[in-house]
Amino acid sequence: MAVTIDNSTFNPSSATVSAGSTVMWTNEQGVSHTVTAEEGTVDSSTIESGGTFSHVFDAPGTSAYHCTIHPSMTARTVERQAGRERQMRWTARRAGHWDTSATIITASADHTQSTARRSDRS
Repeated sequence: MAVTIDNSTFNPSSATVSAGSTVMWTNEQGVSHTVTAEEGTVDSSTIESGGTFSHVFDAPGTSAYHCTIHPSMTARTVERQAGRERQMRWTARRAGHWDTSATIITASADHTQSTARRSDRS
């Protein structure tokens, strides 16, 4: 996974990777930046113009990060459990009409589950 640093932004500003994946940041801007996780698990030190930094995200979770030189520059990486996943969706019929909201359950190889509720109602 590649993240570009340019125009005082991380691009993409949000990325989802499998646990164990490497993310590489490349500073394409003419000024120095850092990649520093809010929880302290990632710290690139200063990345000069044209420089790179990489990090292996080895556990599922979410890592919010920022540039310590330019604190308004923020982004996040979501690490998902490695392995095959499947999604199941349900739609319920209520009071004579179809409810277009869906509940999504993602089941991972280690049998953990996460559930999200989504609504398409206008």
